[in-house]
Amino acid sequence: MERLSEARKKYPKFFDFLFRSPLYQRYRISTEIVTKCEREILGYTIRNFGDGEEMVPDIVDFTVYIENLDLSILKGMVLKTFDSDYFCPFCDKEREIRNIVQIDNSEKYIDRELDRIDNFSLQEYEEFIDNLKNEESKERYQKFVNDIFSEQGIFSLKLECVSKYKHHFIINLKIEEDTVMKIGQYPSIYMFNKSLDKYRKVIKDKRNKIDFKRAIELQSFGYFVGAFTHLRRIFERIVSKKFDELLNEKLYEYKGKESISKLSTVDKAKEISSFLPSHLNDVRSSLYSILSEGIHKLDEEKCEKYYYHLFEAITIIFDEELEMRKKQWKANQNKKEINKVNSELKSAGENK
Repeated sequence: MERLSEARKKYPKFFDFLFRSPLYQRYRISTEIVTKCEREILGYTIRNFGDGEEMVPDIVDFTVYIENLDLSILKGMVLKTFDSDYFCPFCDKEREIRNIVQIDNSEKYIDRELDRIDNFSLQEYEEFIDNLKNEESKERYQKFVNDIFSEQGIFSLKLECVSKYKHHFIINLKIEEDTVMKIGQYPSIYMFNKSLDKYRKVIKDKRNKIDFKRAIELQSFGYFVGAFTHLRRIFERIVSKKFDELLNEKLYEYKGKESISKLSTVDKAKEISSFLPSHLNDVRSSLYSILSEGIHKLDEEKCEKYYYHLFEAITIIFDEELEMRKKQWKANQNKKEINKVNSELKSAGENK
């Protein structure tokens, strides 16, 4: 099972992790202590040397025992004040979103440091103290859960957007032993994903629109095999359509021995790689090996890893099409303006 700190790394922004991570996905909370070494100067001693006296620092090395990052992230989500600009589905634009702190004296739970022991004292008892601190960390975790979460192990994290309407958001978390999962959210994960709206103009195939929407919905509930399958269908259609267009327009000539009807999506993508976005060529080896996997070989864990890579590859294709449409629109506008100016100059010349 993936640890909470590892899951957090997948999302560039904290709010991405909070609002877009799938429901019912369990993350492990490790209570195992972490140590780090620190050196402190406790004072100075005057030492006599052959050529005089010198102030020599009294240096002591310490081992610092701190809570695991998993537990620190969990506490931060529930107890710390945080705010950032993020998309508000109700305002349909970026707003400052902040949490509503509900726990008094939350500072007492935040400090990660358990103890600081000088290394001289640890020489004979290091293993014993490690075990002792691990037990202490477990007890701190259990106290935090008992104090903050309900008897059923549930906590409702409340947030709001900083607009005159004060739109509210709720994230429901559930603790079960050493795991945490998101069991509810309002507004829904799907409402935070604006990809479908963004690419609506370039997703002309109705089947692709349906598959794209379904992939986002399934991902939001953590059903990655289904979500990945829908994305793969979209990629297959995009590549096949591009392949056929290039053949029909005689911009590409197929010289392979295999019959075109027997070519797989990966084969077609390799054939027309120079006509696809450059990014896909940079990652094609890894991407194509993912796409070559049979559905029967895929499980939720694999598909979760693959989903985000394939989603990005597809949106890069859509982004390129959007950019081409934008350039074409600008070119058409420029052409209209030039024709307009030219007509005005001709009219002015005829009226002289």
